[in-house]
Amino acid sequence: MASSAENRRRHWAARQQQNAAYGAKGVAVAWWEQACHVATECARGGDHSMWDDLVAALTTFCARHQAEASGKRAQNRLRHWEERMAALGDAAPRARALAWWDRARALAGDQADIEAWSDLARTVQNVCRRHAA
Repeated sequence: MASSAENRRRHWAARQQQNAAYGAKGVAVAWWEQACHVATECARGGDHSMWDDLVAALTTFCARHQAEASGKRAQNRLRHWEERMAALGDAAPRARALAWWDRARALAGDQADIEAWSDLARTVQNVCRRHAA
């Protein structure tokens, strides 16, 4: 009989393959799902640092890609984002990480090529690897 951890690994591998079929965006989503799982498990043990690391990594990603966004739509999104962050205030690290993920996806989706999605996947993957060690 397979252990719970083995089942999760198999499930993760299958999800990764499914998402990879969607290209760079799917790979980014797969890594995000893995990051959320690992961060949730760590938080259950009292360690919320991975959520904080995801916030920091996604903040950096957004800063890199914000400069590439321009126009009225980008200005409206930025205004909405600032309002959302103000409303979050001192929210839990998980809530802030989820908000930054939404922002990162919006910025990656605005890019003409897939490089932003690939960068987002690598960004989240790096956080996962740091916390897996």
